[in-house]
Amino acid sequence: MSEHESESTTLPAVREPDMVRLAEELVASATDRGLALTGEGGLLTELTRKVLGVGVGGRDVASPGL
Repeated sequence: MSEHESESTTLPAVREPDMVRLAEELVASATDRGLALTGEGGLLTELTRKVLGVGVGGRDVASPGL
């Protein structure tokens, strides 16, 4: 463990089948709703913004290039 990690902040590994299932559900939902997967307003762009926002304490993340 590095000096920046501690047992309390280490997340358990996500199982590969769970990640595949989640990805399939996200893509199916986006497709059903007519959303693009990439580009402005697309699934990956918006999901990245949401995940980063949660990671920085719930702030809105609106970064050029995302």
